[in-house]
Amino acid sequence: MCGKIAALALPTRRALAPWLRRERAIAMRVNIDLRRVLRRALQLLGVLAVLACAVPAVQCVALRYATPPITLTMLGQCGAVWPERGDVALAELPAHVPLVFVSSEDQRFYAHHGFDWEAIAIAWDANQAGGKVRGASTISQQVARNAFLWQGRSWVRKGLETWYTLWLELIVPKDRILEVYLSIAQTGPCVFGVEAGARHWFGRPAPKLTRDQAATLAAMLPAPARWTPSSRVVRRRAAWILAHPAPMTQEAAARHPLPRR
Repeated sequence: MCGKIAALALPTRRALAPWLRRERAIAMRVNIDLRRVLRRALQLLGVLAVLACAVPAVQCVALRYATPPITLTMLGQCGAVWPERGDVALAELPAHVPLVFVSSEDQRFYAHHGFDWEAIAIAWDANQAGGKVRGASTISQQVARNAFLWQGRSWVRKGLETWYTLWLELIVPKDRILEVYLSIAQTGPCVFGVEAGARHWFGRPAPKLTRDQAATLAAMLPAPARWTPSSRVVRRRAAWILAHPAPMTQEAAARHPLPRR
């Protein structure tokens, strides 16, 4: 009986043999294709990882020595109009000019490495409590955004800003970061930089700004396209800036309590 069953099964196996060989060949091709796709995907990820490090590094090295003449922020704000702007050298400015901008925007600029975690925590608590949304971007973050990226509130832009800030702090000295900030921060409608802002609003170069004029210019930064030196909110902010000078050394900034607005 068993012999008859085996004899009947043999032709069946022979008949199925071509199909089995074909299926094995298909499976092998699929496996080869999957391995090829996986290999190419890993190669692509490797290239993207290299670019993600190389591009910000190269841009930050360039920023260490040269200020960009035009940025995406300037193009987005001005459209077809060429912006008013002018570079400044930190060494040529009176001490009160960089002081008021650090006092206004980043009280512990010289103490942190790109992110002020206490300011972030305070802003988080204030925003959770409701009312006006409050930001906590440092000068380093603002330079990363203004020099390399675009304006907006998307998570993609915020993630890129964080990544660029890390590279900026790693490659560019603090004084140079501040110098770039003073050269590209918006200080009026289609006006960028302290030099251009000083000439636009006060008719004088940045090194000639008085203490009150510099504080007024710094006070306009949250809304430079809408506010003017005569705005009530600007006068109030300028008074706060002058009353709360920021420390300008790392040691003093590390001990400096963050003043509440």
